[in-house]
Formats: sequence, C-alpha cells, structure tokens
Amino acid sequence: MSITENDVKVWRSADYRWWFAGDSAAALGGGLRNFATPLLAIATTGSATAAGFISSAVSFALVIGIFYGGLAADKLNKKFVMLRVSLVCVIAYALIAGLSLFGTLNGWLLTVLLVVGVLAYGLTSPVSDATLRSIVPTNLYPQALAINDGRNSVLEIAGSPIGGFLYSVAPGWPFMAAAFGTAVNGFSFLRIKANLDPHTQATEPSEDKDDQPITARKKVWAHLKEANAGVIFIFHNAIIRVLAVGSLLLNVGFSGIFQTIIFTWYDDGRSALVIGLLSASLAAGTIVGALLTGKLTRRFATGTLLMCAFLWAAITLSALVVFHTPWQVIGILALTGLVLPLANAAGLGFMVTAAGEEKQGRVISAQTMLGMAATPLALIFAGFSYDQFGAQTTLAIMSVPLAIAVVYIGSNRKLRTVPRADQWDDFLSNNNQL
Repeated sequence: MSITENDVKVWRSADYRWWFAGDSAAALGGGLRNFATPLLAIATTGSATAAGFISSAVSFALVIGIFYGGLAADKLNKKFVMLRVSLVCVIAYALIAGLSLFGTLNGWLLTVLLVVGVLAYGLTSPVSDATLRSIVPTNLYPQALAINDGRNSVLEIAGSPIGGFLYSVAPGWPFMAAAFGTAVNGFSFLRIKANLDPHTQATEPSEDKDDQPITARKKVWAHLKEANAGVIFIFHNAIIRVLAVGSLLLNVGFSGIFQTIIFTWYDDGRSALVIGLLSASLAAGTIVGALLTGKLTRRFATGTLLMCAFLWAAITLSALVVFHTPWQVIGILALTGLVLPLANAAGLGFMVTAAGEEKQGRVISAQTMLGMAATPLALIFAGFSYDQFGAQTTLAIMSVPLAIAVVYIGSNRKLRTVPRADQWDDFLSNNNQL
C-alpha cells in the first residue's frame, strides 16, 4: 500500500481532522514560544547565564508536565483535561505578552509565568498524543506520526519567520500568538466525538479488613505508582531502555549546541528574523525526512534505521564545531533534520506498540521526559560555558554526549534485532522480555 493511500485513509476521519487542526495550532504556538523564550530571557536579564537558567527552568517544567500528563491521559477523560489545563496556559502566555508590552516584565516574573504556562502545555502534550492513538487505527498510526512530523516541520518553517517578525514588532507578541493557538486547540477538542474516557480507572488503595480509612498519604503513593508505570515499563525492557538513554544523550548534545548557536548569533547582532532561520532550516530537513520515513520503515529493519539515525545526527551536529558561517550552520541543521522523523517513527512507534493502549499515555510521557531529563542542566551549562569560555569550547563540549549516544546505541545487540514495522507484533509476541 502506498503512502498516498494511507494518507487518504487517515484524513477520512472527522475526529482526526479536528485533532489535527487543534494540535497544529498548539504546535505553532509552542514553536513561537520556544523561539521567543531565549531571546526575551537574554533581553530581559542581559546575561546569557541568567537566560540559560530561565531556559532550564522552562525545560524542567515541561518535563514535569509531560510526566504527569501521561497519567492524566491514561486515567482521566482527555477532553476534560485538555480544556481546563489549556485555560491556564492561555492566561500565563497572555500575562507575559501584556507585561512585556507595558515594560513591567522582569526576570523573576518571566520565569514564573513561563514555568506555569509550559507546565500546563506539558500536561496537554501527552493527552493530545494519546488522543491521536485513540482515534487512528493501529495500522495507520505510524503513518499518522510521519504526517505529524511533516506538519511540525512546515510549522517550524512558517513559525520561525513569523516569530521573528512578531518579536521584532514587540517581544510579547509571540506569546500572545501562542495563547491564541492554545485556545484554538481547546476549541478543536470540543468538536471531537470519539469517546475519550480512560481505558482503565486509576488504581486506588483499597480499605483493609478493619475498614480503616484511606489516608491521603496512601492516595498520593498510589497515584505516584500509577505515574511511574511508564518509567518502570521502559527500564524493565532492555531494548526500550537503550532507546530512552540514547535519546537522553542525544537531546543533551543537541540542546546545548542549539542554545549556543542562538547566543552566538544574538551577540553577533543578527535580528530575530534571521535567528529564526535556524529552526526553519532544521524543519526543512525534517519535511524531506518525513516524506522518506514511511518507505524506509517498510523496507529496512527498525534497529538498523535507529542506529543510522543516531550516527547521522551526531556527525552533522558535531560538524558545527568546525563550520561556523551562517550558511554552513543552516545547511548542517537541515541535514540533521533529515533523520528526526525517522528516529521518531521508528523509536516511539515501537515503544507505543510494545506498551499497548493501557499504558500508551504514560509510556509516551515517560520517554519524552527521560529524553529531556538532562536538558535543563545542558542549557544551564551552555549559558555558563558560553559566558566563560566562548562558543567554540562550548560546542566541542556539547558534542561529547552525541558520541557517547552513538557508541551506546550501536553496541547493543538486542536493538539490532528489531525488525521492520510490519513485523513488530510478531517480534513482540516472541519476545516477552525485550
């Protein structure tokens, strides 16, 4: 079956079209926020180190939000969660825009509002991802992921110049646009007709034979155990554990390198519109990669594709230590983007298939959280190292985790045995312990 036929089948679902519209609006808003955050942070504080701390706090909030968003996706009605949490996100972003417009925004206010807004955004992210899995049939799910990767890349290309233009008009405008996109996402969820109730009910500690009351401590512990189910699943399965750790190392290197380039271009006096070309070039490569992902995942073993993707990303990003001109940087980031949808469709697709519907939300959030776990420290270090040692040394240091990730992924024998996507079910049924 061709990619075009699969695409047509996905788009026939009205629920998918509403989901796609809302998720696209939220993704565009999130991209505008991501673009404007380091620029507004360094403009507000006047320090790359302080901006690194703010970016780190935002990343940490996103990790926490995604972690508990997975539990919410599995245990609560997804529409209920999305509507209420989105409202918090809209208010936080709108306050940033307003305070910035009136010149009353400082570093502490910016940090608090960003943390609140991104925490709410993080809670909605796995809820939206789990909703996609609930409204798209299993056989079309990898194709839906590839479509979304391509969509995200188009939004990155469009969003970077839009973000640069909005920021050049007023630094708070990208956040107002992000608030609007989040509101659109909430409205779109209202239009989804599929049953978005959880597959299972949250496990509550039962009362004992003496009918002792359930204490608040027991309830908190029970919910923490539920939230940790995704992490436990990942670390109890060798292949998935290797993917999670490798993704963490890759994200550390990528985040530090990308942040360093942004600081360098900002100090060189380049406009926000020009800095937006960094994200746009990465997105352009991702679009091309998304077009190839479906064919590659059907023809080649997943384990082989993942190893090649990690190696390619490490080589291209490490090349930024040597190549510094704007067009070289833009071209290298475009090359890096080629393998991002492949790694996502192969790696995350295999994880979700292995987890099953009961744990899908928590596994998605746990994988995202683990992949981003060290990113806050990487951003802090990038800002500190840039101030103390300069861009060249910082880029070289942040290339080290990339090399470690390649060695770690490439040396795992079990990962090399993962077959093509159409053989995942048979592989999983024959390998109870991955």
